[in-house]
Amino acid sequence: MPELAKLVIKAFPEHGNMQLMRLRMAVEFHCSRCDAAKRADLLAVVSGDWQRLLCKACYLELLSEQPE
Repeated sequence: MPELAKLVIKAFPEHGNMQLMRLRMAVEFHCSRCDAAKRADLLAVVSGDWQRLLCKACYLELLSEQPE
């Protein structure tokens, strides 16, 4: 989904292999972790791979599991 990369208005700092992105508008995508269809303007990209997207809930859960 490289076309989604064109919608990024803010890229937040990376945490591990994840980076949270704010998009210009809400888009439909599939969360690669919870396997659910989502619609949001905030999502995370795993290892820079736009085929591996995470919803905000999965991103926050994984983030909370990382050591500080």
